[in-house]
Amino acid sequence: ALIGALDLTRTKEGRGRELGFIGLAFLMAGAGALLYVVGATYAAAVIGSAIMGVGFSRFFAPSLALIQRASTPEKRGRVTDVFFVLEESMGMFAAMGFAALALPINAVQPILIVGSAFMVLVGFGALSALRRRAAVSDEQAP
Repeated sequence: ALIGALDLTRTKEGRGRELGFIGLAFLMAGAGALLYVVGATYAAAVIGSAIMGVGFSRFFAPSLALIQRASTPEKRGRVTDVFFVLEESMGMFAAMGFAALALPINAVQPILIVGSAFMVLVGFGALSALRRRAAVSDEQAP
């Protein structure tokens, strides 16, 4: 969704709204996940989980809107179906991946921290790209 939003902002009809929404959602979800994983208390886990949930919910709708704008009418349903399947199954695939690799329990937290930090960096990258796009637009305005 992030790559699609970046591409869409380069088109004439693209408004770039999806990029901002998705960037903020990645930032929130990653920050919540970091708090959840790094925090060693029940309260930190509850707060982190809530922040992560808000971030993921903010990612979902703009991603679907992006699919509707970027895909052709005959492919929209199929692309949306794939998006739903991926979104619903990723937790299960992550758990199966950890089990298949037979990771020791003390290796799971560092992997989750790296994944959370990556989400935060992606969110900052998206917002940075949006800011650069706005700066270029302002320079080109009459």
